[in-house]
Amino acid sequence: MDTDNKNNTSQEDLAFNKKGYKISIKEGEIMKIIVSKSWGKIEIMKNLMEEIKKYWIDKKDKAKVLVDLGLAPNVPSSLYRKTVVNLVKDTIKEIGVNKAAICKGALVQGMVTSFIIRAIGLKNIKYFRKEEEALKWLKEE
Repeated sequence: MDTDNKNNTSQEDLAFNKKGYKISIKEGEIMKIIVSKSWGKIEIMKNLMEEIKKYWIDKKDKAKVLVDLGLAPNVPSSLYRKTVVNLVKDTIKEIGVNKAAICKGALVQGMVTSFIIRAIGLKNIKYFRKEEEALKWLKEE
């Protein structure tokens, strides 16, 4: 039985790494996205933005999103960063975002993330080192 659980976990891990992210809804209102090691691919980011749009497009409330970069690769390419800025701007325009928090990751990821946030140009997106701080900020009105 333990072997089955290990096999299931391995299959889940493989699927997670192939897809590039996992989405869950925390406390009924916050969309949590955990990114995998394969995160730095443009197609994965496009797929994620489409999935976010599908979920939030018909909701009355604006989105609250938490992105966990704990497993993400260290430094995405310049092309990837530019693509992320454009995809996120387009998604925010389309669905509206109340707040988005990005957390964890290495020091370099924090610096790159801060650059991307500035390039997006919105005040309601912030980077946090710890998930607890990010959740506290997301819950504030």
